[in-house]
Amino acid sequence: MNSSGSRESPSRKSLLSRFERLGHLQDLDQVILMDTVAVRLAQGDDKHIHLYNLGDAYSRRFEHFKNLADINQAISAFEEALKLTPVGHPNKYKNMINLGNSFFLRFQHLSCITDIDRSISAFQDALQLIPDGHRDKASCLSNLSDSLFLRFENSCNPTDLDESISARECAVAVTEDHDPQKLNRLVNLGNSMFRRFQLSGNIADLDTCVFAREHVIRIVPKDDPTRHIHLSRLATPYSIRFERLSLPADLDKCISVSEEAAQFLPETHPDKPGYLSNLGSFLLQRFNLSGGLSDIEKATCMFEDAVQLLDDKNSIKATVLGNLGYSLTLRFERVSDPVDLSKAITSSTDALHLTPDNHPRKADRLANLGIALLARYQHLGDPVDLEKSLSTFQDALRSEQGGPLEKTDHRMNISNSLSLRFERFGDPVDIDKTVCLRKEIVQLTPDCHPDKPRRLSSLGNALLRRFQRVGDVSDINESIIMNKASVRLAPDCHPERWLYMTDLGTSLLARFDEFGDLDDIRESIAMNTISVRLVPSGHTSKSTCLSNLASSYLSRFQRLGDLSDINETILHFEDALQSSPETDPTRAGYLRNLGFALWHRFQRLGDIGDIDKSVSLGLNAVQLSPDSHPDKPARLDSLGTSLLSRFQRLGDIADLNKSIMVREDAIRLAPNSHRDKHIYLNNLGNALQGRYDRLRNCLDVDRAILVCTEAVQLSSANHTNKAACLNNLGKAFSLRHEGEGDELDLTESIKAFKEVVQLVLDGHARKPTFLNNLGRQLLSRFEHLHESVDIHDSIIMAQAAVQQTPDGHVAKPYWIYNLGTSIFSRFQFLKDPADLDNAILQFSAAARSATGSPSIKFRACLQWIHGLSFYPSDFSVLDAYVVALDLLPQLAWLGLPLQDRYRELLSAGSVTRDAAAAAVKFGRAQTAVEWLEQGRSIVWGQLLQLRTPIDELQDSHPELAARLLQVSHELEQSSTRDQASLETRIEMSLEDDARRHRSLTLEWQEIIQTVRSSSGFERFLLPKTITQLSASAQSGPVVILNASRSRCDALILMARSDDVLHVPLPNITYERLHDLQSLLTTVLASNTRVVDRAIKTVYPTARNPDGVLENILSELWLKVVKPILDVLITSAPSTTAQELPRIFWCPTGPFTSLPIHAAGLHSETRTDSILSRFAVSSYAPTLSALMPLSRPEAGMGDTQLLAIAQPAVLGYAQLPGTVQELKCIEARANAANLLFTSIKGSEATVANVIENMGASAASWVHFACHGVQDADKPTNSGLILSDGRLKLSDIIKLSRSHGGLAFLSACQSAKGDKDLSEEAVHLAAGMLLAGYRGVVATMWSIKDGDAPLVADKVYSRLFEHGKPDCRDAAHALHEAVQSLYAKKKKAYLSWVPFIHMGI
Repeated sequence: MNSSGSRESPSRKSLLSRFERLGHLQDLDQVILMDTVAVRLAQGDDKHIHLYNLGDAYSRRFEHFKNLADINQAISAFEEALKLTPVGHPNKYKNMINLGNSFFLRFQHLSCITDIDRSISAFQDALQLIPDGHRDKASCLSNLSDSLFLRFENSCNPTDLDESISARECAVAVTEDHDPQKLNRLVNLGNSMFRRFQLSGNIADLDTCVFAREHVIRIVPKDDPTRHIHLSRLATPYSIRFERLSLPADLDKCISVSEEAAQFLPETHPDKPGYLSNLGSFLLQRFNLSGGLSDIEKATCMFEDAVQLLDDKNSIKATVLGNLGYSLTLRFERVSDPVDLSKAITSSTDALHLTPDNHPRKADRLANLGIALLARYQHLGDPVDLEKSLSTFQDALRSEQGGPLEKTDHRMNISNSLSLRFERFGDPVDIDKTVCLRKEIVQLTPDCHPDKPRRLSSLGNALLRRFQRVGDVSDINESIIMNKASVRLAPDCHPERWLYMTDLGTSLLARFDEFGDLDDIRESIAMNTISVRLVPSGHTSKSTCLSNLASSYLSRFQRLGDLSDINETILHFEDALQSSPETDPTRAGYLRNLGFALWHRFQRLGDIGDIDKSVSLGLNAVQLSPDSHPDKPARLDSLGTSLLSRFQRLGDIADLNKSIMVREDAIRLAPNSHRDKHIYLNNLGNALQGRYDRLRNCLDVDRAILVCTEAVQLSSANHTNKAACLNNLGKAFSLRHEGEGDELDLTESIKAFKEVVQLVLDGHARKPTFLNNLGRQLLSRFEHLHESVDIHDSIIMAQAAVQQTPDGHVAKPYWIYNLGTSIFSRFQFLKDPADLDNAILQFSAAARSATGSPSIKFRACLQWIHGLSFYPSDFSVLDAYVVALDLLPQLAWLGLPLQDRYRELLSAGSVTRDAAAAAVKFGRAQTAVEWLEQGRSIVWGQLLQLRTPIDELQDSHPELAARLLQVSHELEQSSTRDQASLETRIEMSLEDDARRHRSLTLEWQEIIQTVRSSSGFERFLLPKTITQLSASAQSGPVVILNASRSRCDALILMARSDDVLHVPLPNITYERLHDLQSLLTTVLASNTRVVDRAIKTVYPTARNPDGVLENILSELWLKVVKPILDVLITSAPSTTAQELPRIFWCPTGPFTSLPIHAAGLHSETRTDSILSRFAVSSYAPTLSALMPLSRPEAGMGDTQLLAIAQPAVLGYAQLPGTVQELKCIEARANAANLLFTSIKGSEATVANVIENMGASAASWVHFACHGVQDADKPTNSGLILSDGRLKLSDIIKLSRSHGGLAFLSACQSAKGDKDLSEEAVHLAAGMLLAGYRGVVATMWSIKDGDAPLVADKVYSRLFEHGKPDCRDAAHALHEAVQSLYAKKKKAYLSWVPFIHMGI
């Protein structure tokens, strides 16, 4: 600091130089002696110069040896010299600076305030003498600022600090960057600004500090050994400014300079661990802000590296270990690696072992360990960890050496453990303690404390939990007050303002759910919307905020039913899920929430895609949740809800059983004190009702009533779920009343529904459901007791349900249908025509609705038709039938498994035949034919559509055609997959299969609509017109036999004509046909052993079955066949052909089980009363089966016959005749030089046969074996081979473009299912579907001795000209049967069962 103004002698200069170089005291002593002598001898103007030299020498000696006498002598010399220096002397200011420096040094030694005052005065006087721009100006300013700062540190006078900073700023301003003093002056300026910021909190001072320290970094060389110190200093104001302003850029800069500082130091540097630890802390800070995974990864690495560099004796090791434990806990919460938790607990424990009991950081390190234990509990659910965390937090509280305010964090941690223990075990004492602790924390925390908003919010959350448990209104109101206060105290720039806003939104949502005040839900949505906007992108809580916003929209949708709200809900839940990393432990909750929202939209719109996604998401959520997770019951329950709804839509009983199973699991996992236990019980009751409704097991409905009653008892009196529980209880009583007829159940049901309607306000989204249910039960009581008040109230309830339901709602058609049912019931009671008209109007509206369940709309359509039956001449009934027929494919939706489609079609009953009868009645025979084709063999038609050749489409739109072919192929494979073969797959695979099938269906339907929008393809795959259908008669007239309860008719298609010949059959009725069908079934069933192809004829009953059959054939001739032949003889053109003409029979209803082809008066000798004398008969399940191929049948002559014989199978009677049968066929084939392949005995496995049938060369196939018809599952009907059954479901998977003849020399191969008579679910029809053009089959069991004879005759005729044609099979069979007839005319059971189907 010294400045000299003397002219030194060479000897003095050399001595000083040697002292500075070597530090020899005698050199400096010699200088002082020389200067003392010089002063004594000086005369005149030179004396002040020698005095300055003497003062300088004393000052130098003081700085080295700190002898107070030296600095006193220096000051005396400088003062006397200054007095002697003339005014205006150019070096006077330098002498003032030296005097100021000496006073500065003595103040540092003695702390005498007058010394620092005189130092400041000296510097100030010197500055007055130094001109601007002089190089010493900066030095003097710097010295003055140092003295002022020192006086500030001593007196705390802020004016001194302000003046010091002003002087430093001036010094820096006039110092060039190349000046070596610039660095120190910038450092000092930065330090002073930081000190003033600490006092004032003025952010401008912090900005200047940053500016100064950034300037330092710019000018300090990269290799400067002190650069790491300056970088570390710069990190501090960056970090503090970030905490004040929440500018992410400051934190980024802080981390950047800290990284450079840490990298600068070698591993051996003692400061390296501290630098690494600081960097880790800053990275943790950024992770807490943005949630970036890389930050927590780097932070953990920094702490781990620091720990490795420290030994246990180092004082900072415990701190670094504590930080490492906390970092590992945070990383676990992000990536869910349990190894992190174990390491976190170990690190925190090690930190504690290094910390003595009286250490001031002991409490914080205990807290870190408690936090890690609590995180492990939340992951694994072990209550031991929860208890350990609680006791550790309590130890931390006892160890805290600070005051009440410092202890609040520990109290908060204790409250967190108590809150989680309450959530787990439901003990109200825990939540009461949580609330009390957080209230105490809030009271101890001043409003200016930075954590006050968070503590208010935590108290609000605890009050919310207690409200949800106890239902005390004051708690939810106080919760909202606390959360509003937290938002109010957090300024707009507060980094956690979003957190307090979403907490407020959650409390407002809870109050809305309880009391329904729309202002609450509007404010909840507003708060959550702002929260989503404020939370930084990438923050770990972004998903939580999005989920909370979605929950608010969902609650408003549940209340008001606005479709836009549920769409917003799904959008935000999807965003929440997308924002959540795969390893996020809360991801299961987001999966469940999204699935629940999709379920709600499905309930509204009925989109199959929504419910499939809902189930899939629910399954994923459950699989991600261990049983110990407190939310596992809720996730199981939500999955159960989705499964039940999908069952209600698609009818798969597996969904229903799974729904019950997962809900039972939910109840098992939820303790009795669980706040949602009543919900789980209620929902289990709902699923049990669904199963009772399907299977009618009384145990299910009894149990449903028990669990629903318990649910009602557990729900609070004013809770919104009370209504849902009462509603379910009412439904359970209603179901049991329907099944058992106990009037008391009906009374209890109405009582429950009335209470529900009174509980729920108008405008609530579920109010229409409750009104509808009450209306239905009032109708039920009216039908029992006929009290007019019940039917009147029923109609009022139903009308209200309809009025309160928006158009487009998936349930609205059901409400309208029920309204129509009530009105129609009143019509039947009061006979008011206005009621009939109104009921018809309602049924029509329900049936024509664009939304809603197809089964409900179909039921409405049937009631519409029934209502119109009171107006026999009203042809508008045809409009109703159009709607009904259009609904049939929706009932048996292509997206359903094959067996489920058949089940759904059971409800269709006779609607197609009734529609045709109505069309005939009104003179529309062509329409009747079109409808019969459209409404029969729905499932076969769907599969055929998937195999439809698309040559024209490929020419016009090749890409679209390729897409259609691909999807059709995948869908066909999915449609015909045998579900039994999937039983060994895991559940998710089965679920994926079903969902994929439905997804393919939707895609296929979309492609079809695209094709139909193309020019020239408007009717692509639409029902065929009469012009198209007339092509089915190219080989002979086609006779459709329609049997309806209103009338029976024959409709005849002739070749090359669109006209339809109508032959009324007034002498036969539906009832009589049904009687004949039952009679034939009884005869065949009671004589099964008689007609089996393996058993010798023995009649165990008194009644001769052949006699019964003769009577049936006679009646069919007189009442059905003869009237038709009479018309055909007069209508058909004359022919000179040698062979008999062909007739194709297309029977419906009970006609399908009767042997039309054998009709005749066989007891008489005359032959003109037997059908077989006039024509060769064939059958067709549909007209489409007789349509010509789209491509020429080239290649059909390249015939290869595959013959399968199975003479002996375990569990079945032996069939020795099958061996002889194959020998006869082989001989015929060899004689005709045809390719022949046989598979017999053990080689005739299912897989081997399917493989050979699929070979392109095997265009003909012959089976000689047992055949069975499965009454329970018709698609399981099949042919018995060596290792099992070749099922109908296997056969229809085959797809032959040019198949030939399939000869099924087996029992019951064309028997079919009488309950699905319109669907032709039998083996013969399956062969036609597989692509074979003609099929020889049997209507019932045949005799083993007859089969070889018939087969030999058939193939003899077919192969007699060498090149066989399957179109000759009908004539060949006719001749073979006639040969058998000639031998066994009266043995009807022998020759009648053989039939031909197809071309």
